[in-house]
Amino acid sequence: MFFEEFNLSKKRESLRAKIAKLQTRISALNSKISALRDKQAEYVKKMSEYKAKAARYYEKSKDYERESMIFNKTAESLEGME
Repeated sequence: MFFEEFNLSKKRESLRAKIAKLQTRISALNSKISALRDKQAEYVKKMSEYKAKAARYYEKSKDYERESMIFNKTAESLEGME
């Protein structure tokens, strides 16, 4: 009877140690997941900023294209007057 209790006690201690080890591992993984989520949020924010910047540049290029067309039409009409 003593040996059975001793063996059960050892098994409990072993299981507690395994559980503690797994909890430590889970905690470390949760920390890594949290850090990755933060990095992902930062990346998404930067990409949104770049996308907005690209849209502004695109609009500017369209404005320059319109100005160029107006300039060319004006130049053509002036050449036609000569």
